[in-house]
Amino acid sequence: MRCDEAVAAQHARRDSKTCQTGLVAGLCIFPLAASALVLFDPAVGMPAAQGWVPLIDATPGAAGLLADRYTLDTRGAGVSLHGHARIAPVPLDPAGGYIVDFRARIVAETHASDNRAGFSMLFVGSNTAQSIEIGFWNGEVWAYDYVVGSSDRFVKGPSTAWNTGIALSDYRLRVQDGAFSLWSGGSLLIGGPLQDYTAQGAPYTVSNFVFFGDNTSRGAASVEVGTISLLPIPEPGPAALLALGLAAVGWRCRQRRTALTPG
Repeated sequence: MRCDEAVAAQHARRDSKTCQTGLVAGLCIFPLAASALVLFDPAVGMPAAQGWVPLIDATPGAAGLLADRYTLDTRGAGVSLHGHARIAPVPLDPAGGYIVDFRARIVAETHASDNRAGFSMLFVGSNTAQSIEIGFWNGEVWAYDYVVGSSDRFVKGPSTAWNTGIALSDYRLRVQDGAFSLWSGGSLLIGGPLQDYTAQGAPYTVSNFVFFGDNTSRGAASVEVGTISLLPIPEPGPAALLALGLAAVGWRCRQRRTALTPG
């Protein structure tokens, strides 16, 4: 091997190592996915022990813990409201997006109005004018629309028949670009635009507010709730920068190898 070829080979090995280091650094600077944040885990304890504030009006419902679920029954006499609320640890960005995974089972549910559910889950966005509340009946899941001209204001919106009581089922709520979709077992249940509930006042005017339970005197339910976790959807900006950065590093490495290759 000629001296100039040996030098070129040495440079090529060194630059290859430098490029590999650059690629690893790029991956560290721009992580590919965010981590899920556990909002509630029944294996840890009651909601109050995990940062949730109990919201109870007059008589509380019957609450307890099983191995993998929290139980709440608001069908008793004098119970009008019993649920749990907290502020999400990260913004519930209705544009960039977020995902909520949760497990729930409706053991029994009653309602005195077609526009009310005995159990619901509420997510108020960082932009409070873009929020969503999901209601659960026996055999049906639906979303609350807000209609100013209605005497109820909160009215039954998109809905679908679904066996809500067969087992502790996995649900996934995805919010992005001002719209929501609710999935279970790989099936799309309901979807539509986010809603502006702010005319109702607090807590619908509280940014990043999360609630689960019974929040109406015209409904009641016996429910089981499993783990609730929150996953912010990574914005396209970092992903695009990652792709651009890796492409630039790869291009630079290729150019340097080409320049050092003896003719």
